[in-house]
Amino acid sequence: IQNENIRNLGFVDNLHEIIYAADLIVSLAGKSTIDESRAYGTPGIFIPIKGHFEQEDNARVEGYEFDDVFKLDSLIQEKLDSKRMQMQTDGAKKTGQIILDYLGANP
Repeated sequence: IQNENIRNLGFVDNLHEIIYAADLIVSLAGKSTIDESRAYGTPGIFIPIKGHFEQEDNARVEGYEFDDVFKLDSLIQEKLDSKRMQMQTDGAKKTGQIILDYLGANP
């Protein structure tokens, strides 16, 4: 795939920053990468290393398999057309309720 908006970064030290800033992640199916993508709401396509049972399991959970590497053109367009997943943003509300509950139980 040739496109000026696509960057092949290989391995990087600041993966969390890149995932947060990206519109889409195309990556190996490592558990940490998948989890970070979910946490930031960044859509991803996760292709396993063929024969790597852990990555194959991770990819299967996300709906991918090794042969999807041959369908990246359509998968990328499909993911870009879908909306970015909404991050859970109710942490402050939950924290406030925990504090209120604690204060109510410990006057």
